[in-house]
Amino acid sequence: MDDIQAAEQSGHLAVQNRTLRFLAGGLVALLALQALAPHVRAAVEPAEVTAQRFVLRDAHGQKRAVLAIDTRGTPRLTFFGMDGSETYSISGEAGQLPVR
Repeated sequence: MDDIQAAEQSGHLAVQNRTLRFLAGGLVALLALQALAPHVRAAVEPAEVTAQRFVLRDAHGQKRAVLAIDTRGTPRLTFFGMDGSETYSISGEAGQLPVR
């Protein structure tokens, strides 16, 4: 093998090496995206929490707000002070929001 053939073969091997490295990098990226796909889908799809009553508590465990359906079947949002006493409440039916 003369020097010209060796140089051509070396150039050929360098191109093949770059091509294989590019394909391997693409494969790794594709596998990483596939692994992350469930997390991406979960972030895009909105979550829904269903309950009859939601209680918001502060860092000390004190009840500060409640969102619930009252005894008449009306949604009600009630706020509580630091001492636990009811400070403000709003409820409403379709089309009106009576404030107490």
